[in-house]
Amino acid sequence: MQRPWWQRLLLSAWVRPVLLVLGLLVVWDLTIRLFRIPPYLIPSPWSVVQQLGAEWPRLLKESMDPAKYQSELEKLVTDLALKTREIRSLEGAK
Repeated sequence: MQRPWWQRLLLSAWVRPVLLVLGLLVVWDLTIRLFRIPPYLIPSPWSVVQQLGAEWPRLLKESMDPAKYQSELEKLVTDLALKTREIRSLEGAK
């Protein structure tokens, strides 16, 4: 016997995580409204979505520039190597 469509839907792998996220958003929004929490402490979910929408092009552009992160990583590794060499030379002088 085949299960009803709504049971198959609820048992699918992607519906439960989506329902969990939606439930958390509802609890977040209700908490903000019921306790009258000012937006400078905790913004509402809608404010976060609006800001993400407004900043999305910049976020996408910044996340898609691997050369920027490559050079930063190289700088960090070089600095770490230099500091390690400096510490070892100071320890050897003792």
